Amino acid sequence: MARLFSYGTLADPQVQLEIFGRELVTRKDMLSGYRIDVIEMSDPDFIARVGNAPQRTLTSTGNRDDQVVGVVVELSDDELAQADRYEPRNYLRQQVKLESGCTAWIYRATS
Repeated sequence: MARLFSYGTLADPQVQLEIFGRELVTRKDMLSGYRIDVIEMSDPDFIARVGNAPQRTLTSTGNRDDQVVGVVVELSDDELAQADRYEPRNYLRQQVKLESGCTAWIYRATS
């Protein structure tokens, strides 16, 4: 099982049902050294799926006082691949260590 830290749409039960066919069990956690920024989307496939609204992304600041509250979900390898396909093309998946001490994947914009 893979852990994924979500600070946005993947924490929404409706989105989870749409993508994974089930509502995921969530556990609150926190990511230090990052902040949330808002960006305009340029991925036409993503815009067609969810609309052209600005999206949130994580930006690494290196400052432990910057913290993002979110949830951790556990996904199978197949579900993680589904999450990869859901996210915009300019988002990358990266492993981080959360305040709880667990390691999890995050998605964030590359530009």
